[in-house]
Amino acid sequence: MSDTRTTNLIDLADVSDMRDEDIAALARMIAFARNSAEDLQLESTVYCLTMALQSLHQQLRHEVHDEVNAPEKHEPAPSRH
Repeated sequence: MSDTRTTNLIDLADVSDMRDEDIAALARMIAFARNSAEDLQLESTVYCLTMALQSLHQQLRHEVHDEVNAPEKHEPAPSRH
């Protein structure tokens, strides 16, 4: 019988990859909906979906900016006492 704890573990890199894939899928879905709304001449819907895409893009830029400017994490020096 296998240990369920080891089969349920997900590598952190896999989580990051899954998140990136989910964000890309979300962006494609919003873009598809916006293009469909344009075809149907639904101006308010096009506006809202455009704002959603811009918000997603802004959030991603903000996250990348935070990662680049984040201070390096150092382990505290061991105490002599």
